Amino acid sequence: MKTMTIESQLTLHKDFAKKRRRRRRKNEKRREEKERGRGGGGEGLEGAITTRRRRRRTGGGYNHEEEEEAEAGAAGDDDRAEAGAVEDDDRAEAGATGHDDRAEDDDRAPPLPSLLNSSSSLSSLLSLSLLKLGGFGERKLGGQIIIQYKSKLITSKSVLEKGGQKNKGGRWLFLFALMAGPDDQPECKKAQNISTIIASEGVEFLLRGEEKVPLSSDSKTTCLYFSANWCRPCKSFTPQLVQLYNQLTKLGKKIEIIFISFDRDEEGFKEHFKCMPWLAVPFDVNLHRRLSNHYHIDHIPSFIPLGSDGMSMEEDAAALIADYGTDAFPFTRERREELKAIDDAKRLGGKLEELLAYEGRNYLISGHGREMWVSELVGKTVGLYFGAHWCPPCRAFTTQLTEAYNELLLTAPYQSFEIVFISTDRDSKEFDLHVRNMPWLAIPYEEDKTRQDLCRIFDIKKIPALVLVGPDGKTISTNGRPMVSLYGARAFPFTQRKIAELEADMRKEGDGLPHHVKDPKHEHVLKLDMAKAYVCDFCRKHGRFWAFSCDVCDYDLHPTCLEEPF
Repeated sequence: MKTMTIESQLTLHKDFAKKRRRRRRKNEKRREEKERGRGGGGEGLEGAITTRRRRRRTGGGYNHEEEEEAEAGAAGDDDRAEAGAVEDDDRAEAGATGHDDRAEDDDRAPPLPSLLNSSSSLSSLLSLSLLKLGGFGERKLGGQIIIQYKSKLITSKSVLEKGGQKNKGGRWLFLFALMAGPDDQPECKKAQNISTIIASEGVEFLLRGEEKVPLSSDSKTTCLYFSANWCRPCKSFTPQLVQLYNQLTKLGKKIEIIFISFDRDEEGFKEHFKCMPWLAVPFDVNLHRRLSNHYHIDHIPSFIPLGSDGMSMEEDAAALIADYGTDAFPFTRERREELKAIDDAKRLGGKLEELLAYEGRNYLISGHGREMWVSELVGKTVGLYFGAHWCPPCRAFTTQLTEAYNELLLTAPYQSFEIVFISTDRDSKEFDLHVRNMPWLAIPYEEDKTRQDLCRIFDIKKIPALVLVGPDGKTISTNGRPMVSLYGARAFPFTQRKIAELEADMRKEGDGLPHHVKDPKHEHVLKLDMAKAYVCDFCRKHGRFWAFSCDVCDYDLHPTCLEEPF
């Protein structure tokens, strides 16, 4: 399909609009001079007609800026189409201009300009933006603009010409046209699958390594993989896809993948394809572009499963495969819903063993060599801590969490609390450095699937994150980090009721403190303030919540460190 860049279209339309406005002003000026030369009382009538025409062109339901904006939204990035589109636009402009003056004195609509010549048809137009002051309009189907006349879709040039001639008072204004293949029409897309599109380009085979494989339509689940060798996410995703393909093939699943390249040259295509055990469309930039347009590909990597008819398609399954691996097969909407239901059941079902144990491993480890059975956590409040050694906020929060954890062990040993670390470190060395200084448990680093599953189940989008699970195994909160940062060990058992009690106590404490004090240890008046955490500048001890602060000197003082009572 031929397209134009957005910048090219905007420039084209702006230039066209300027020329049209200049031509209109020149015509109006010529008519005014002509009427002044005639003299008489026709001057007022002509002025009224000119005003009415100007209103029709600008305010009567047509806005040049809106048309330019709408056209720009459909633009692509093929520079080679630009020259052809400019020529089409120039011809359209010439046709519209040639009929402009005659249409004002003649109530018949002019014939279509040479843009639609005898060898072209409406089905070969990707987009035709026009203005018809009459019974014509535009209707969008599947993202394409189809011309409509008296509630009927026009599919032939003759009907369009006939309707334009008979509809009195009508006038066409062609703005833009892009020529494309017949498969760009929605009704044509319904009748085409991957095999027919490839065959229509004269390609009679697919590639599997160096071998040529004839096109076929067997009963396998067919998926299209759009990727490129220069794309980092593609190079990261491709090994996952190879592993999935090999595993599914070993399990006897009927699946076939067809690689469609976004590479810039054949060398890049070959380099990328050599690690793939599936089929590929031979390297052909035009064919690949046509396929990507047909399946609406706007990013890579994209993994598009096709329906059993080979024409309908499912949602892009690349993220689904990254999350679930072979469990994602056969990549249908029903399978997505099943997997989501399984995740919801694990999150809400109250069974820690299903969350933390995996394929024979039913224990957790610690940095000091300690191991604990997952079953020993049943009946405890458990914090699932997601973090990484390379993350500075994680290191800061680890310090806060360690203080709260140790305080709970010392002051309330009868209260059951444990933390399990789920690492997002980049390698095992970082993991070992991080776990070494942690007093709690962790999931082994080599268990990548368990860690990824937990991130997905609890929808972890950023780190550090703390998920709190109650003694009954059900989730208390997925946002436990602020509780620990603000209240520390006092927040245990981290329920909403406990947090509400702490907030009420804090407000009550603040009500008993003065808003401003003067202390001999500092020269300025100190103002009552609230801080999540601070260090008292007198006793050098950490403090939370209420403090007497000086905005000028950045001075903080514990309420208990004041010399004068309040």
